[in-house]
Amino acid sequence: SVILEHSWTEIFSGETITLRCDIQGAEGTQWTYEWKPDKFNSYPTSNKIWIKVTESDSGEYRCLGRRDTFSTTEWSEALKLTVSDKPRASLRADKTVIPAGGSITLTCSVDVSSGWKYYWYRHGSVYSEGRSINDQSDTVSVSEGGIYQCIGGRGGDPVFFTYISNEVTIKETDKPRASLNADKTVLPAGSSVTLTCSVKQSSGWKYFWYRDQTSSELLTTQEAVSLSDQQIRVSKEGEYWCRGGRGGRGGDPLYYATFVSMRQSEELKALEMPEEDYYNASYLIQLKALDSRNRPRASLRADKTVIPAGGSVTLTCSVDVSSGWKYYWYRRTSEYSGAQPINDQSDTVRVSEGGIYQCTGGRGDPVFYTYLSNEVTIKETVPSVTLQHSWPQIFIDETITLRCDIQGVEGRQWTYEWTHEWSNIPSISNEYRINRASSADSGEYRCRGRKENLSTTKWSEAFTLTVSSYKPRASLRADKTVIPPGGSVTLTCSVDVSSGWKYYWYRRTSESSEAQIIKSEASSKTVSVSEGGIYQCRGGRGGRGGDHVYYTEYSAAVTVEKRDSHKAVITQQPSWTQIFRGEKITLRCQIQNGRDTEWEFEWRTGSSQQIKRRGKLWVITASDSSRGQYWCRGKQRVDKFSSTEWSDPITLTVSAKPTAYLTADKSAVPAGGSVTLTCSVKQSSGWKYFWYRDQKSSEPLTTQEAVSLSDQHIRVSKEGEYWCRGGRGGRGGDPLYYTEYSQSVKVNKPDVEASSCPRTIHEKVGLTVQLSSCLPSEGVTVATWKYRTSTASGQTRDVTKVDQFKDRVGINRKDFSLTVRGLTLQDSGEFSFLSEVNDKQRETVTITLLVLEPITEVPVLKEINNTWIAYNESCTVWLDCTVTSNSTVTYNWTVRSQTFTGPRLRYILSPQEGATSFTCTASNIISEKSATTTVTCRNGTTTDHGNEPFPLMLILGVAGGGCLLIVIIVGLVVCVCCFKKRHTDSETNDLTVYADISEVTAEGTKPCSLYETIDNRVGAVTSTSPQTVYDQIQLNRMRKPSVSPYQDVS
Repeated sequence: SVILEHSWTEIFSGETITLRCDIQGAEGTQWTYEWKPDKFNSYPTSNKIWIKVTESDSGEYRCLGRRDTFSTTEWSEALKLTVSDKPRASLRADKTVIPAGGSITLTCSVDVSSGWKYYWYRHGSVYSEGRSINDQSDTVSVSEGGIYQCIGGRGGDPVFFTYISNEVTIKETDKPRASLNADKTVLPAGSSVTLTCSVKQSSGWKYFWYRDQTSSELLTTQEAVSLSDQQIRVSKEGEYWCRGGRGGRGGDPLYYATFVSMRQSEELKALEMPEEDYYNASYLIQLKALDSRNRPRASLRADKTVIPAGGSVTLTCSVDVSSGWKYYWYRRTSEYSGAQPINDQSDTVRVSEGGIYQCTGGRGDPVFYTYLSNEVTIKETVPSVTLQHSWPQIFIDETITLRCDIQGVEGRQWTYEWTHEWSNIPSISNEYRINRASSADSGEYRCRGRKENLSTTKWSEAFTLTVSSYKPRASLRADKTVIPPGGSVTLTCSVDVSSGWKYYWYRRTSESSEAQIIKSEASSKTVSVSEGGIYQCRGGRGGRGGDHVYYTEYSAAVTVEKRDSHKAVITQQPSWTQIFRGEKITLRCQIQNGRDTEWEFEWRTGSSQQIKRRGKLWVITASDSSRGQYWCRGKQRVDKFSSTEWSDPITLTVSAKPTAYLTADKSAVPAGGSVTLTCSVKQSSGWKYFWYRDQKSSEPLTTQEAVSLSDQHIRVSKEGEYWCRGGRGGRGGDPLYYTEYSQSVKVNKPDVEASSCPRTIHEKVGLTVQLSSCLPSEGVTVATWKYRTSTASGQTRDVTKVDQFKDRVGINRKDFSLTVRGLTLQDSGEFSFLSEVNDKQRETVTITLLVLEPITEVPVLKEINNTWIAYNESCTVWLDCTVTSNSTVTYNWTVRSQTFTGPRLRYILSPQEGATSFTCTASNIISEKSATTTVTCRNGTTTDHGNEPFPLMLILGVAGGGCLLIVIIVGLVVCVCCFKKRHTDSETNDLTVYADISEVTAEGTKPCSLYETIDNRVGAVTSTSPQTVYDQIQLNRMRKPSVSPYQDVS
């Protein structure tokens, strides 16, 4: 911190102050110091600087401490210094007349700042020199009349003084004045004059008589005859005074009344008296023939008022009346000094010294004097030392010239003498040149002139030269450091100390290139540049008359960049928005429409401007440190300081490695059936799925081991433990990025006795369905199928006797399966298979058939509401999905990698997610349709799109669904054909099917899994053997069902 070592806050021009640089806790450490402004950095630097300030020293002062080349403190806070003009002291008195025997109080003050002591002065008269009063308080008590002044001072070595105060004139109470009368003023030959002295005030006076001078001895009885206490008789011409006196007893001095004379009061004022008698003395009458009231005044004139160098001035004194005058000359050196006589009584004198001159005329014996003449002030011509240059501060190694100027000496033969600190300098020229100035050249310089006749002028006033021990440094600043396209930047160079500088400008095209001058000797501090580069400047002055230009140190470098009009753009490959740890992505910097220029590229991240990478591509293996924003820009290869603006940022969000999620529609594989597995990754998008069985490290399942239904679904028919995982990427030779493995899902084969076939079958209208008997066919003696509608009042009837199934049903002679062709919605219901083996009734197998119409229309998607939520800067989106169907419909939503269920979706969307796709899939057990819409969140969004037409994505979804339906139908046809071929041989045997078999229910029978069996045969079963269907079979006996679902046949 910078500390002012004085307690006062306001500083004045001419005052000497001390600034100290304090470093807290720096005791015991060797420090050097630097100051701002730079002009105080004289070597060696100290923690204190002493300044005799002027108003130009106002400003901010800072310091720093340096321990070594690389270890410094920060710059201190600025101490603001304000230097004002020197103040003036103010003097006032409580009264201006001293009462008899009393005193008055004077008070001196300086209205600004503090810390003042006061110095007092008294003048006995206007022309007398002041005498100091030994008192430094702000008030003094005085009992003498006079002219008083005061001055304030503070500090020390040297003391700083204010301007002297106003004058205050103090008068004493008037003393009694004696009155002097003469019976005549002309002394007749051989006669005498009677003088009478009196004091009107009070009584008890004695009278004292004087002649010629008031300081003379009292008249004796030989010089005057005493007629009474108040009267004397004199017979000798001369000037007489009297005064009264009384007291004087007990050793006390007499108290005297004021001297008195015969002259008028106005004449008393005109005559200058000795200082000590100014207030109490005057001349008496001159006993001459001339009346004192007609005393003349001398007149003084000069042929010129300035003494030329080595010359003189002629003064002429005259008395315009009468004759016989001699002249008496006086000179004072200042307004307040005493007059010194000049030993010359002629009417003209030649003087070669400056001063205040007066004269008076005199004649007779004793001499009769005229009044003192007017004053004439004569000034001398004194040489002056000037610096040839106009700047006030000189620096080390600078060349300077001092000139000795004497007014009015043109054309004369002069030589000159010079002194430096009163040591003679060997030069007789009026110019003294100093080459490469140093601190030793600082000090006071004086000169004087000498003519051929050896007459000399006075020594000039001292010229103080201060040579700073450091070379100043230029300062360079730019109004901005980036040149916009088609624009420019203004650079300003300055040298904060001294004056007279011109400026030199330099530019480099790289850190290692040499600086090229772009402008020199410029009077202006500013220059406008439109090219990028590294700029410096310096100041220079002098250089006239063959002198070398004196240069400052170079300024600090300022780097200016030029902005190209092209735009940099970052692309990400792959383009997914969420990145996971360990995943590899590539960022590419491209310049739009910049193919004609060769570019180099720079990258930065976060809020830092530091360049993190160079090159067009940045390949990143994601980690937690990769999170954040990335910018790039292009730089022209031929111009390193010409670059584009930074691109818009791209933000990377790095998450933990995701885990796949595996589900199965059932946990057991039904006989002849399969299990559907679904794999999903909730985070991000772009995943492909890989399936594994028994061990994670095994190879992924092939198409022979699993049927792919979609990217996320497979169908398996083999028991085992299954896993899945997602993977993406893998382009350009890069390895795939995999998620964590999912949890395992076990798929088992059920017990044959527990379940061997589906008990509920869903099928589409118009197709053929084959209902399995679900029991072994060996030894069957009685077998029949019955049907009951799905309504509560429906009755169980022989399927072959139900009209609605006429010509549409058939029973397989080998496995007793029932085939129903051309399904209608009314065919839904329960089909029961009743059978006996060896006259023993087996369990009744009941299969529920649900005939459904497929979903044929694309779901209708409506954006119900999209509302901006200000407090979390997001949107709440409401979407509705509907479809027309005669069956139960399930709705599933897909948003990015997330799934939701239900016909209505509420979703929170942020502006950063951009345009987001929402897909609704409406499905029943036999079919599904999807529709997609895109929603964007914006600030201030409040919309309802419920009545808008279907977007294009919905139409595309319908087309996709149709294609999927065709693929399913073709697959089913192929499966039925294969099934039909397998059973051709078995159908050649004779087969008798009984229409009605008593129902036998096997206890403990486990339900079967639900799988569809479809038979695409249209006509009757082709067979060479006859087929007989009986309506009713009489059973000889009924047996109790065994525990096994299979019945014994006798």
